[in-house]
Amino acid sequence: MAQIQNDSQFPPKCPGCGAYTNPGAESCQKCGLFLPDPTGNVQNFTESQPLQLLQSGKMLNDIRVLRPLSMEPSIVNVYRAEQDGVKVLLKETRIGSENEKQLSQSHEILSSVASASLPVSLSCFKAEGGFYQLLGEKTGRLLQEVWTQSDDEHRLIWIKQLCEAIFLINQQGGLCLQILPSNLYVSEQGNLFIADLLLLRRLPISESDRIPSNYHVAPEVYSNREDLSQRADVFAIGAVWLSLYLGKQLEQTHYDERNIKLLTDLFSPDFLLPSINRLISKAIHRSLEKRYKSVYLMGKAVENALNDLKNNNQLLLKYSQSPNLAAWTDMGLSRDNNEDNFYADNFKKESGNFTVLMVADGMGGEEGGEVASSLALECIKEVLPSHLEFLLKSQQRTRLSPVSNSNQPTVLVQPNPNRSTLPDTGLKESLERALGETISEASKRIFDRAQREPKLKSMGSTIVLAVVVNNQVAVANVGDSRAYLIREGRLVQISQEHTRIAEMRLKNKEPRPEDESRLQGVLSRNLGYRAAAESFVAFYPVQSGDFLLLCCDGLTDSLTDDQIAQLVYGKGQSSLLGNCFGLINSAIATSGHDNTTVVLYRHP
Repeated sequence: MAQIQNDSQFPPKCPGCGAYTNPGAESCQKCGLFLPDPTGNVQNFTESQPLQLLQSGKMLNDIRVLRPLSMEPSIVNVYRAEQDGVKVLLKETRIGSENEKQLSQSHEILSSVASASLPVSLSCFKAEGGFYQLLGEKTGRLLQEVWTQSDDEHRLIWIKQLCEAIFLINQQGGLCLQILPSNLYVSEQGNLFIADLLLLRRLPISESDRIPSNYHVAPEVYSNREDLSQRADVFAIGAVWLSLYLGKQLEQTHYDERNIKLLTDLFSPDFLLPSINRLISKAIHRSLEKRYKSVYLMGKAVENALNDLKNNNQLLLKYSQSPNLAAWTDMGLSRDNNEDNFYADNFKKESGNFTVLMVADGMGGEEGGEVASSLALECIKEVLPSHLEFLLKSQQRTRLSPVSNSNQPTVLVQPNPNRSTLPDTGLKESLERALGETISEASKRIFDRAQREPKLKSMGSTIVLAVVVNNQVAVANVGDSRAYLIREGRLVQISQEHTRIAEMRLKNKEPRPEDESRLQGVLSRNLGYRAAAESFVAFYPVQSGDFLLLCCDGLTDSLTDDQIAQLVYGKGQSSLLGNCFGLINSAIATSGHDNTTVVLYRHP
């Protein structure tokens, strides 16, 4: 895409329609006229000169012109018309022009597919020196108007229908290079349809085929036609999707140099559901390798996101209404599946209240990682709450003692995993044993399943687990998933890292540079490696307003501790679920190379 520079105080006007244009643009975004170059010469002026508008009541064969849809003439004029009492759309251009070829191609492509989502091209004909395409007119509400009143489920359904419609065009060898929000409507039945396709072409598109400059068109259309493929349509869908959230067509202010700005720059990161952020980010990515390979694959990704949203509706409702608890996960930009699992719930029992938090990050390729973290999740849900309730019932009068009176988390000292920092109490010892035994049971289930199924033999999982009872949190973990305490904007890690590099440093042995590279991310412990798992267990005091954050390395590899603390604490009393979205969306914007899972708790 040609870079647009604003070198003058007042933007120039298009000589065709009189609209203000972006300085340096090759053509008018409104009417498509090729604009004068800096020397004052109009490019391709003869073919680009606006046509005279047809007068209302004008007859062309059996078609009566009712009125132009734009009151300013263009090189392609569009009219509302009537044929045998039926309302139609009439597109007009010059005979022998490049636009005649394009309207003919459009008719050929559209007439070969039957879809309620696509324009119906009825015919092409010549009359009185002009070339015309006749389109069936459909009625409905402008999608942009309906969009603002709808939830994410309906919005995903419409984008899925848009992908399916453009895929039909792709099957006929066509490219839909531009989709504008002003041409998208919703029928009375609630389905999306496209009123008109302004830049419909056939592959291959030659270098001589001039495509009017538009921010909704993929950058490779203007930079390198050799790279032009159906991924350009993916970009067009992503661009119109983004513009629907913005409430207007894309403009220069939405670009950073030649790239559409990150969604986290255009919106607050807690505004978008992470799955939608991921879908749009992958669609409008300038790098072809990171963009969806085809509209079909993008449509499948939208369908998966829609199914996930439906499946997670109860979870979304639960956490959006919870004052102290939220959790969410997303697969990220580079992965095809999500190997993470999480658990976060409050329990109110006669014997006392407690909260259980968990993040598990699976590994093992294929389906192994998903299976391993799912087994860990099932074990925690099945075993731990009932175990904790039994402990509280048996020791109702036992209370955990505070570690210190300090209000600053910086005084927290990493405890010895073999010795608790709390005074020896029956409940403390029982809780420590319960966490260790539950984690070992999860490891055994993963290990036994891997022994039974050879295709899962290499699977395993990390786990970080936290239990809040009264004003104390018990933390246990195996692997590199982390737990943090955030107090007054300051963040302290309260779990222990189980990687080769971390354990070398724990023994005061600084790794060599070659060790850093070779052992980066290599775990020293994980669930499923053996039937039993040696876990780290420690206890910490919590006070009102403290945050507990549990997460996988997809977050910590993407954001610094300061960034994490700001995204959590800087939001004050805002929605915890929104904070989870903000953390995950920021990780996607920074790298998005891995699954990212966040569990967030605020102590009352």
